[in-house]
Amino acid sequence: MERRVGRLRLAWLAVAILAVTVPPALLIWNAVRPMPWDGRTLRVRFESVRYETAALVFTYSVENRAWRKLRLTPDHTEIRLLQDAGQPPAGFPNFSMPLDFEGHSLQRVELRMELPATPPGSRQQLSDENTRRVLGQAAPGLSAEQGFGSPLPMSAPVGSAAEPPQVPDLNRQIEDALRDVNGFELIDPAKGVRLLFPRGW
Repeated sequence: MERRVGRLRLAWLAVAILAVTVPPALLIWNAVRPMPWDGRTLRVRFESVRYETAALVFTYSVENRAWRKLRLTPDHTEIRLLQDAGQPPAGFPNFSMPLDFEGHSLQRVELRMELPATPPGSRQQLSDENTRRVLGQAAPGLSAEQGFGSPLPMSAPVGSAAEPPQVPDLNRQIEDALRDVNGFELIDPAKGVRLLFPRGW
C-alpha cells in the first residue's frame, strides 16, 4: 500500500514539475526558433475599397497571431500589384510606412493604389492628337506649306484635328482597375515576410 502511495506521489510530482517548466521552455523555444511570418502567423482579410483623389484605397485587417512584433520599413519592403500577365498596370500601390504589427493584435491597414493619370487605352490617342496639333502649326515667318518637308509617320487617324480625343470616364477607369487587380503582395526578404492581400471585391 505504501509503495502505491509513493508511486502516486512521484507521478503527481512529475506532473507538477512539467506544468511549471514546460511554459517557460516553450517561450524560450519560440524566442530561439520563432515561427515564420506566413499565413499562420499573419492573417490578412479584405474589408472595403473606396475612391479618394485619383486613387483607390483598399482597407484590410491584419491579425498578428505571433507573440512578437513585426515592423516593416519602406527601405526593405516591396509592394507588388497582382495582375494577369501582359496587362498595363492598373495603378501604383503603396502603404504608409513603417507598418507595425504588435504581437497578438488585430489592426486595420490601408493600401492606396494611385490610378494612372491617363487611362491606358487613351494614352496613344492623346499622344497622336498632340503630335497632329504640333505638326499643324507653321514655324514663325513660314506658311503652313513651307513649314515642314515630308510628313512624319503617324498612327491611324482618330478623327479630325478639331475633335478632342475620347477619354474614358472615371467610373469606367475605376471599374477596369477593380476588374484587372487580383490583389497585392507585400515582401520583405530579410525578415522572410511574404504577405498576400487578397482580392475581395
